[in-house]
Formats: sequence, structure tokens, C-alpha cells
Amino acid sequence: MADQERRRMELWFRRQGLPWLVRERDGFGQVLLRVAPSVAALVLYDLMTTEFSLLVPDTDEEFGTFITDPLFALLYYSNFALIYLVPVLGAWQVLRWTRDREPSAGSTALVLALCLAEVFGVPAVDYLAGFAEGDWPAVFLGLGWVLGLGLLAAAGAGAVFLWALRVALRQLRVLGLLASRALPLLLLFVTFFFFNAEIWQITSTLPRPALWGVLGLFSAVGLLFLFAVAQDELRELAAETGPERVPLRRRENANLVTVLALAQALQAAVFGVLVFGFFLALGSMAIRAEVVKMWVTKDPTSGKLFGVLLPVSQELVHASMFLAVFSALYFTTAVFTDGKYRDAFFHPLLGEITLSLAARREYLARWPRAVAG
Repeated sequence: MADQERRRMELWFRRQGLPWLVRERDGFGQVLLRVAPSVAALVLYDLMTTEFSLLVPDTDEEFGTFITDPLFALLYYSNFALIYLVPVLGAWQVLRWTRDREPSAGSTALVLALCLAEVFGVPAVDYLAGFAEGDWPAVFLGLGWVLGLGLLAAAGAGAVFLWALRVALRQLRVLGLLASRALPLLLLFVTFFFFNAEIWQITSTLPRPALWGVLGLFSAVGLLFLFAVAQDELRELAAETGPERVPLRRRENANLVTVLALAQALQAAVFGVLVFGFFLALGSMAIRAEVVKMWVTKDPTSGKLFGVLLPVSQELVHASMFLAVFSALYFTTAVFTDGKYRDAFFHPLLGEITLSLAARREYLARWPRAVAG
């Protein structure tokens, strides 16, 4: 009975995004169950992009002709939405199947088959579709993805991400309130740069890997700020609990800081996606191809995002990506000066952390040997 109670409490910690507060190590079968949703999403995404590539014409000229057909445009945009919708729905269904399930020979075999489908099945489908030459790099890439996801699952990253995602979805109304206040003011400032030739010239000359590097630098600065703020808030919260508190171990402190920072990072990412979509729409309506050519001194090229052809220019995609990440960084630093945001989002988040710390004290008091590690 005590073991069942301890198991229930450990599952509760995981659902709170705090797997590092649990000292019991997972077995191989349990890690496989936890990695199954992310591998399923990866397999479905790869298969959907292959199907989408079969739909899209080979040349830009053919694509420009076909996109003017209303039926083709409807089919194109529907498939484009399904590329991201199908993996999410698939991962959700697999997550429901794995939740609270104990490892067994059957579940282990099914998840291993799913991993093999990513490593060998997806390259085989690409080869049959004519998008690959049957060489081994695609196999090694799939193996790297599976091993990387497995390591993250063993570290408990899935529990942290799912909790932060639930919090972010639960607080979408707060994001809408803040975005309605911050977005118009931000766009007044950022739109000036969007219609500036220098931004287009800088971003258009950057290869996509270099652009991702610049955007990664912006993101790293924002994450450092979030982690610093989360550490300060947690330190103040721990001080308020009084002398009866059990000092946090280093990994437990890292877990709590991570969930605080990640929940806010997801909201900043949603804000950045909104800005990215706004500039894509604005650029496609207001900036003609001849203007882009005058700014970047070359003919605009077809835009791609994650290997998917878009009905906008690559130059517009690059400029929108740059300004979207810049706006998300602004959003990250600005929200902490907004009192309504802190009351509506951050203070309830701290309340959940306080509850988790109280549960941790009870957990350590009842099962000291089980968690001594």
C-alpha cells in the first residue's frame, strides 16, 4: 500500500513537470514509453513532408502557375496545415496510450518498431518517392534523432515540456490580453524596420544555417534572462517557507527553475509566431517582387520553411523570422514590468511551485530511504 502511495506521488511530481524531485531511476521499458509520443510525432512529420513534396511542382514556374488555381491552392494550404496538425494529434494519441501504462514486452516491441520506422522506414519511403538516393546519411540522421529523444526522455525533459505546455495553453487568455496591449505598440516600432531595405539586405545574404545561428543567439539571450529571473523568484519563494524547509539539491533547483522559465518561453514563442505570421501577411500584400529586387539587388527566390515550399519569397521569410525573434525577445523582457501579467500568470505559477515544495517536504518525510538515492 505504501509503495502504491509513493508511486502515485511520484507520478504527481512528473505531471507537475518535476521528475528530478523523484530519485527513483526509470527502467529501459519506462523510458521507451516516454519517448514514444515524440518519436511518433517525428515519424508522422517526416511522412507528411514527403507527401507534401509529391504534391508541390518541381519548379518555381510550375508552382506559380498551379497556385493560381483555387482547387490546387485549397489542396496546398490544407496539406500545409496537416503537416503540423497530424504529428500533434498522433503524439497526443500515443501519449494517451502510454499514460500510466506499465512497461510490458508488447509495449516495448511496439515502441521499438516505431523507432525503427524512423530510422529505416522513413528513408525507405523517401527513396521510393524519388527524394533520396538510398544512401546512409538519412539512416544515421534518423538514428541520431531517436537517440537524442531517448536521452531527453530519460532525463525527464518530456514531463517538463508537457507541464509547461499545459500551463501555457491554460494561460492563453492572458497571452491574448497582453498581446492586445503589447503587440500594437511593438508593431509601430518594428514595422519601421520591416520597411527598411537594410534589414532585407542583411537577412537575404545570410544562408539559412547562419540565420538560424543569429536567431539562436537572440533566443539564448532571452532564455538567460528567463532563467535568471526564475532563479531569483525561486530563491525568494524558498526564503518565505521558513526554517522548516528542506534545502533543495542542485538538480531539484535546476528542475524548478527550468519549469518556471520554460512556461514563459513557450508564451514568448507563441507571441513570436503571431508576429511572424503578421509580417508574412503584410509583406505578401504590401511589398511587390520588384521592390524586393530593388532592395536586395537580385530576383526574389521561392521561400521555404523546414523544407516546405511557401507561396512567398525567401527574402520575406528571412526578414519576418528575424523580426519575429527580435519581437519575442522584447516580449520576454517587457512582461515582467507589466503588473497585470504578473498577477494573472506569474503569481499562479509561483503558487503551483509552492504546492510542489510542500508535497516534496511530505515526500521526503514519509520515504527518506526511497529518495536518498
